[in-house]
Amino acid sequence: MTISRRSLLNWILPSALLALFSSRSSAASPADGTLKTLPAAKTPVVGVKPDALRLALEKENGFELVGGFFAGEGKATTGSGTASVFDRAKQRGQFDIVQGVADPKGIAGITFGGPNNRGALIIDERGRLQTYAAKEGRPSAARVAIPFSEPYGQGVAGWNGSILRLPFAGAEDDTLHSSLIFLPKADGSADMYIAGPGQYTNYSAPYADARVVSPRVVTDKDLIPALMKGSVGSSDWISRTSWVKLFTINTGVRSAGPNFTGLYIAGGTLSESIYTYLIQCNDVFVTSLDTSSARHVLRITNLRDPADSRHGTADLTQFGYVYDTANKQFIVYARIAGRNEGATLIPLRYSDAGNSGVEKVIIHGTEEGPVTTEPQGIVYIETAWSLTSNTHVALNDGRVVNTAGAVVRLSDSIYAATRSPVQDSFQQNDNFSAINRGYAKTSKVAVSKTGTGKYTLTGTSTKNKNAAWKISNPVIAGGGGIQNLVASIESDSANTIEIGVRMVHYLYDSAKGTMTPTPGSYTDIPADSWVDIHTTLL
Repeated sequence: MTISRRSLLNWILPSALLALFSSRSSAASPADGTLKTLPAAKTPVVGVKPDALRLALEKENGFELVGGFFAGEGKATTGSGTASVFDRAKQRGQFDIVQGVADPKGIAGITFGGPNNRGALIIDERGRLQTYAAKEGRPSAARVAIPFSEPYGQGVAGWNGSILRLPFAGAEDDTLHSSLIFLPKADGSADMYIAGPGQYTNYSAPYADARVVSPRVVTDKDLIPALMKGSVGSSDWISRTSWVKLFTINTGVRSAGPNFTGLYIAGGTLSESIYTYLIQCNDVFVTSLDTSSARHVLRITNLRDPADSRHGTADLTQFGYVYDTANKQFIVYARIAGRNEGATLIPLRYSDAGNSGVEKVIIHGTEEGPVTTEPQGIVYIETAWSLTSNTHVALNDGRVVNTAGAVVRLSDSIYAATRSPVQDSFQQNDNFSAINRGYAKTSKVAVSKTGTGKYTLTGTSTKNKNAAWKISNPVIAGGGGIQNLVASIESDSANTIEIGVRMVHYLYDSAKGTMTPTPGSYTDIPADSWVDIHTTLL
């Protein structure tokens, strides 16, 4: 399509340009039709009609009067659509697009700029824009698509939805590239969806099962505030034991109560065994902390049985607190072993600021980093173990039995044992016992030896184990031969169990040809064995 000079000037000349040429003498358009350029008048010359200006610009060199806008092309090619878009980006002027092999989809364009540096705009049949550029006469950018928005269906309460199209250059179908859909909600907010090419309907809300082709974007309104306070520890090499400040409770802000619950994920040495710890903290009894009240303030539970730690439980994460009396702050730390880069804190619940505006709980981020010097005045607390592991126990006689409660493994002396009971997910509780399922060293169970072959367990009972096994006799290592030891529960009351271990004598009746076992004298548990006692869940 060819655009005439007259049509072009009617479209492009602003009033300011006409005012510019009104300052020239009317003699610039003599009767013979030739164009003569006159010196600029010192005062505006009034009376030149726009028609005279248009007549002048239709001359061969008339384009020079508008700043050389068409100087790169001349009258013969102005408005021509025969050149390619890429050639057109090197020239100035408006043009139709005649679709070529390498040309983008479009209907019209315009190129503007100076002699060497130019830019072009292409408009396609959907009204979308693409931009092109040429620097120093060479194309420097092409097919740069511009995002655009459109209405997208009727929303709630009369509010319209919208879609932000993110096209790529030359895309003919807007549904074949990714977009962002915004749909208003009844509360005045909006949900945003990321629509992929699979969301091929033009004006429908993403359907219920469209989580793949059109998933909804999660906002902070969808997340609990505590989760957004989470932090991941330093990813730099941690070559030695370090202390990480997890959170601080301002104890004097408002009434006491549950203040923080969260998870902390860290490992043993080299992080070869990763463990997740449940942290529960409040400020009850903080002002009078002692050994008995500390467990009411800060409780740590390892959610995984730590018996599989390659380097032993001594290298696992420990937790402690520092109570700053002057500022009434309860500060909780994690002591992590070397090579625990990326240890992660995930808060699940914490108390908000009180009416005073002072934060009740301050959750520390990674910007503070770990320290390699033990905090002054830190008090470590015992870590409980999860009650979800080791529900089956391999007994001394080779049987594997179910354990609905906790098993106390009784020994005469763990330190003198030739076959230690501290194995198979059992941990030492004291010198006479080991316990499974996380009860060791929780101060719930204590074992003492009251005489030869006599042992007392306090803090537990077997009374609720009528339908299950209660006690397993000690046997020679490997379970071979006739059992010559028997263990019995001699008393079980007031959470105190009395255990007796005796020799077994066998009386032979020659007349009947029978052998009857008879308990003999008390004897200590051999160093290569132990007694397993199935106790009530504590």
